Amino acid sequence: MSETVANAARLQEYYSSVIGRPAFGGANVLQHLADLALKCADGANAAQDAVAFALGMVFADHAENRSERIVTGDDNYVLTVSGAEYFTRAVKFVVDGGTAEDAVAIIAQLAQLTSDKLYGRG
Repeated sequence: MSETVANAARLQEYYSSVIGRPAFGGANVLQHLADLALKCADGANAAQDAVAFALGMVFADHAENRSERIVTGDDNYVLTVSGAEYFTRAVKFVVDGGTAEDAVAIIAQLAQLTSDKLYGRG
């Protein structure tokens, strides 16, 4: 198994284990997801790299935001309900690939999930 495939598999496995659970909203969990996603941006495929990078940056943004304040159940609910479909689509794309057009659409969706946009700060 190549390192690219192994990194994508680790991302998918960890994401699948936390999505929909209260732990998903924790800063440490989100930072770990960010780290795993960013490891997938390794130059093997430009479209997958772009989606992995965008996914990693959105997770890192939320991790940083949550490490600076008290996080409520409502925060976790908003992130999960607003983002689960798009996060899942992005992880699937990082694992399985797809067209450049799909990558652009996924990145556009992820851009709407930054903490500033999700919580009305930007």
